[in-house]
Amino acid sequence: MSMTLADLAENVHAASSTSSHTSSISASSNTVSWETFLQQYARGIFPATKVPKKPRNAPPFETAFLPAPSPPPQIEGLRRKALYKYRWLLNEKPEGVDSVLELTKKYFTAEHAILSFVLEDEAMFRLENTDFCTSDRSISICSHSVLRHGKEGMVVLDTHKDWRFQHNPNVLNPPYVRFYASAHLITSDGFNIGSLCVIDSTFRDGFSDQEMEELQRFANLVMSQLDVWVYKKEVEERDRREDALAEYAQASLVGQEPNLQDAYQLACSLIARSLDVEYVCILEPEEIEDHLGGCGPLTSTDRRVVGSNEPSLLNKVASMHCSGTYDLVTATAMSISGTEFQFPAETPAAVPSFMHGLEVVSSIAVPLRRGGDSEHNGILAAFSKDRRRLFGASQMHFLNTFSVNITALLLKVKAEAATRAKLAFLSSISHELRTPLHGLLGVSELLSSTPLNGSQEAFVSTIESCGKSLLGIVNNVLDVAKRTEGRKASHFEDVDLYSLLQEVMDAVTATVNPNVELLLDISLPPRLQFVRTDPNSVRQILMNLVGNALKFTDNGYVEVKVSLLDSASSNASEVSLRFEVSDTGCGISPAFLPKLFKPFSQENPLKQGAGLGLLLTRFMVESIGGTLSVASEFGHGTRFYFDVTATVRDSVQSEGVSSVLSAVEEMQNKLCRVDVGHLRLANIISRTLSLWGVNNDRGDHLVADEARKVYIVDEPSRTLDRLLSKEELGGPTESTSVLYVTNIAEHPEAAQSIRSRLLNPNTRVAIITKPVGPIKLLQAIGKILKSQTHKPRMSIITYSPLKLRYSMEPLMPTTATEEEAADVDARHIMPVAEANQDGQLSTHTAHPAPLRCLVAEDNAINRMLISQFLHKMGIECTIAHDGKQAVSVFTEACKTNSTDYPTPDGPPKPNPFDFVLMDIMMPHMDGNEATRNIRQLENDQNFARSVIIALTGLSSHEDRGAAFEVGVDTFLTKPVGMKVLKATLEKYFEGRIG
Repeated sequence: MSMTLADLAENVHAASSTSSHTSSISASSNTVSWETFLQQYARGIFPATKVPKKPRNAPPFETAFLPAPSPPPQIEGLRRKALYKYRWLLNEKPEGVDSVLELTKKYFTAEHAILSFVLEDEAMFRLENTDFCTSDRSISICSHSVLRHGKEGMVVLDTHKDWRFQHNPNVLNPPYVRFYASAHLITSDGFNIGSLCVIDSTFRDGFSDQEMEELQRFANLVMSQLDVWVYKKEVEERDRREDALAEYAQASLVGQEPNLQDAYQLACSLIARSLDVEYVCILEPEEIEDHLGGCGPLTSTDRRVVGSNEPSLLNKVASMHCSGTYDLVTATAMSISGTEFQFPAETPAAVPSFMHGLEVVSSIAVPLRRGGDSEHNGILAAFSKDRRRLFGASQMHFLNTFSVNITALLLKVKAEAATRAKLAFLSSISHELRTPLHGLLGVSELLSSTPLNGSQEAFVSTIESCGKSLLGIVNNVLDVAKRTEGRKASHFEDVDLYSLLQEVMDAVTATVNPNVELLLDISLPPRLQFVRTDPNSVRQILMNLVGNALKFTDNGYVEVKVSLLDSASSNASEVSLRFEVSDTGCGISPAFLPKLFKPFSQENPLKQGAGLGLLLTRFMVESIGGTLSVASEFGHGTRFYFDVTATVRDSVQSEGVSSVLSAVEEMQNKLCRVDVGHLRLANIISRTLSLWGVNNDRGDHLVADEARKVYIVDEPSRTLDRLLSKEELGGPTESTSVLYVTNIAEHPEAAQSIRSRLLNPNTRVAIITKPVGPIKLLQAIGKILKSQTHKPRMSIITYSPLKLRYSMEPLMPTTATEEEAADVDARHIMPVAEANQDGQLSTHTAHPAPLRCLVAEDNAINRMLISQFLHKMGIECTIAHDGKQAVSVFTEACKTNSTDYPTPDGPPKPNPFDFVLMDIMMPHMDGNEATRNIRQLENDQNFARSVIIALTGLSSHEDRGAAFEVGVDTFLTKPVGMKVLKATLEKYFEGRIG
């Protein structure tokens, strides 16, 4: 067996590192030592075409060959990094290379043309029309050629005469190399990574410089084709990495709240696939791991594997007592862009503790930055088992980009967790606020029904306004909590869209600044009056947006506009509608826009509100299939808008619809003259009339045929003066209708002014309050036309916010009669029956009431308030302080009727209470348990079923479901006013409520 001088080759590195000898000893001298010779040979300082003489103390080369020594590590490391760029060559065949090899072979009339790349301990070689193969670097002749650093390659005319190769296995065995000539494969940054060589099994007498130049040209051509091919592969790899980042962002950062464990798992899998590594791990310090719900004690500096593409690694502890773990964590956490690690086989302690036994040899790691001290940073690391694997700048950049995305995810989850905790706290507080709010609003309602002077009315009005404002904030908090948890769904139904919009506008008109015009522009054809949507969501969305606009607008206008996105689809069964709320207010600063829909965010903290209105609005818009958008110019106003798809429904026949159609029919032979000073309002009115087929024009003068005219005016003008004046002064001589549009706050003064100025018997005047939508406008026109033969001539059209209803009323308001006032006083002083502490009935009722009620309520104020409500309705009530006492009172009351119907199979016995008002959260026994006991008692003793109404501060779907399950009939959430309670009781006891 041939001696390969392996021992000598292994000592090359030691010799290179221990010797500082840099002498340029002649290559032809045999006076140098063997160690010095190897150092010089590895540096490629010997002539390419001359055989170096054997140095002194050389081994016996009669039976050995010279393996190519390794260059110094600092040189070889850079060369290998340059070579790694072509790593795909082992698995794929680049286009065009075969043709160059074939051409090279023919040009030099050689037996073979070989493309060779020299790796760390192997050489890759490829003959023409074959795939790449590998051989040991020590026997590769090309491993000698790659040591050359000059422009010339290596030429061996006869290997049998060269002491370096005469016993080489490639010379003694196939392919029986006798002649060898190579040209360098030089990268763009100057590294020699391999060679293009020609070989023969017979020696040659010479190889000219010109032939060497031609061979180098062929080598350069090969490198050009390889570089083009590698560029395409790098683009493909870059695209895969970008796709991985996009997939991660789509899956974990967009839409619903991500699961951290799933997101970490996805990130590690995508990174492993993109970088072609075996293992990827995410390590987090103890504080963050605790947030993720990990188990097991950790030291203050230990890390835990919280994410990996390898399930067996999950939750492993990375002990900082292991030197490999310590080096990985500390170096990475303190680095700027990441670090690269090698784990030599001879130093197993360099491998992190959690990777023991997995045969990893290299790693790249980047920090997951949290801010603050570096010791709080997490680690994102990729591990490879490929001993040839080298990580470059592009891989480091990719891992850093992924690190940013993972950090963003964790921060997002932590922020959302904090928001949920805040919402949960406020939700709990909101429930507690409902009880005092119930008393506050209830007492103000009771006070408002009693005789009050002007100052007292103002005080009561302030109490009621503040209470309702606080209630609105409480409801917003609860709604945000429900929608954040996904527990509130939309309910779609057929809706009169025009009436809904008018209702919204009239509901907020009382809060409008006198310097602000509130406008409603419904730019839709009449057939779109009825659509299918969620009316509650649309109502709340618009009220929130309009309320927000009014809050930040001191002058100008706030406009609600509804239009078709595609006018060509107006006849389709489904249409896309755009809702817009625009204002001329202060606008939104560019710095605040990104925070606009975040919970509890307010640009001006001094403004009223909790910072939840727009977040809730966005949730509701999304629930009906839209997306809320905003456009704002700071200092010039804001426009919110959203688009929704609605199904067009058939018109519903009702009194309101009939009155609108009748008005349109009445106007077929008439002309509306719009003389409105506010240009935007005038345009809206004119466009509305045109959409409904009503002829109209604009102007401020009278025409000859006044009888065919309906004048619409909004302020004192020359037109209005002439319409109100006597005939002899130029007023109308025929019946003429005038519709006067004014603000709700100004209509008393407007009515007074018109009453004093109306001197023409032919003029009929009606006053309508802004904002003016199609329904209000057309109904007002219809009513004034029909009233021409009735008195009073002057009338006002008013709107009730509780129910969409229009009516003609006299200008001057009326007061309650003495009989009505006396009736209120009589009901106000009706006595109450209350249970004592042991549950016995203590009755003080002087006059029995037709209905009997049991009230279970632990709050004294609410007990007083409910009893007053019931007394006003003529209902006798018995009070219990908690659920346990309520059951005791009910049981005691049932005993008095126990002998009326002794047989259990007979008809049900009359219940001692017609209905029960039951609080849910009470001491000793809650309302649900009390209801269950009452229902069981009714069933066991054959009593008629009483109506049980839950009256509670709870409002969640779970609370409602639990109440209905035990037998509650109706669930009311506090605060509950007398009107709501009365309306609820009317459903069960129609005609019996006072």
